[in-house]
Amino acid sequence: KQERLKAERMMIREETEKLAEIEREKKIDLDYIKRRKRFYGLIISNSNFDIHVLKDVREFYEEGKEMQHCVFSMGYYKKVDSLIMSCRDKQGNRVETIEVNLNTFKVTQCYGKCDQFTEHHNEIVKLIEKNMNKIRMCYNGKYKPKPNNLQIAI
Repeated sequence: KQERLKAERMMIREETEKLAEIEREKKIDLDYIKRRKRFYGLIISNSNFDIHVLKDVREFYEEGKEMQHCVFSMGYYKKVDSLIMSCRDKQGNRVETIEVNLNTFKVTQCYGKCDQFTEHHNEIVKLIEKNMNKIRMCYNGKYKPKPNNLQIAI
């Protein structure tokens, strides 16, 4: 019983430290928002999935916690040349997290929970690749998605 309580206290302490880290990095959050704001509202979708850009550091934290991978802990929100997106099914469940390199406009990573490929992995990668021109246009400022409204249907 004492071991379990000790483990629970340790987990609570770790969670508290992670949340405190988010608060300490508000400047980084504002920098991230400034760099990625042009992508807000961009939703890539098909009949199975909706894919959107993570909007702030808190979303990175939530994505990393839910998906049990390092998108938050390794500070992907600090990477200037990466666009991080979350793929959700139509019920809103996270499926995979996608990293697009903004220098090459290629998918560099796409993983589900615990850094595993899902049964939908190839479909998700193809969906992103099919819409890479929209990502490129947002990046170059030639395409301005409407916040929270735009869907790219296929």
